[in-house]
Amino acid sequence: MIKLQTLFLLSITYLPSIICQIPNNCNQSCPGSGFTQVPYPFGFSSGCEIQLNCTSNHTVSIGQFPVWQFSSDGLLVNLTNKCGRNADALSVFYSENYALKSTNAIVMENCTAQTDNCDLPMPITQFRTVMVPCSALGYGNPSCYAGDRTRMFLEYQNVTKLGCRFLLTAFVSERIGGLTVPPSAEQMVKLGWWVKGTCNCSDGADCTKIVSPVDGSDGYRCNCKSGFSGDGYKASSGCRRLKGNGALPVIVPRVTRVKMLLDSFEPIHGVLLCEGEDTDPSLYEAETTISPEELEEIKLLHARVCESGGDISKEAE
Repeated sequence: MIKLQTLFLLSITYLPSIICQIPNNCNQSCPGSGFTQVPYPFGFSSGCEIQLNCTSNHTVSIGQFPVWQFSSDGLLVNLTNKCGRNADALSVFYSENYALKSTNAIVMENCTAQTDNCDLPMPITQFRTVMVPCSALGYGNPSCYAGDRTRMFLEYQNVTKLGCRFLLTAFVSERIGGLTVPPSAEQMVKLGWWVKGTCNCSDGADCTKIVSPVDGSDGYRCNCKSGFSGDGYKASSGCRRLKGNGALPVIVPRVTRVKMLLDSFEPIHGVLLCEGEDTDPSLYEAETTISPEELEEIKLLHARVCESGGDISKEAE
């Protein structure tokens, strides 16, 4: 009887806080996709602030393009080389909640105007020889365009002024999550996103105001201040004070996507690096200072989770 009373008390104590962190009528799960749950404000149903696709082959996508990573200010989306892809395909990256950032370098083909004003991972002459050979198919003659870095977003109208017929690929010329962009990120775009309306952040959060480059409407993003963890949104998990001295930021995904569910640091909408280079947790840039003892605990946890195939739930028990 005592156990039942205890269970009841626990349920009425914690259930309201759990419910308030789950957006009403928003499905945030795409089974088999590798993302255990996409972060607020994203989801896959009409009740979500920003609706994405969960495809039949278990892929989180925007249009036909797979989403590779979520972060507090952007999305990384695959845009692999493809000959003859209609230039209008770029329009899918502009909506009432997101747009291409100015750090993108867009590579188009068969353009009436030529421009090479962007930072490519190689000289434009070398680039033309190593990319997918499209000239034999009647395409080719690539041009590269990047936006004004003093602005937050790349304006769609400026891209269309080039008069290009085809969209070949794109590059993100910036660092991601404190780590050097891996080679696979060279054929990607980064989108900046926002929640529509005026600031509605929780206590302990900073609000970044956004003016939509699509329709000029108000938008915002929330981020917890130093010493707090959470996503910063009143409609979601909000912010809570950290128990320790610091927390890890968003982790760049590589193989197995997981969430950090332990009390020692924030549930991170990202993944744990278990394969390839740069998998040492000490290489991650922290938002606040992590003591040597805490770092050692995190590294040990990292090793145990990777040995178990990326399943952190066992460590959270």
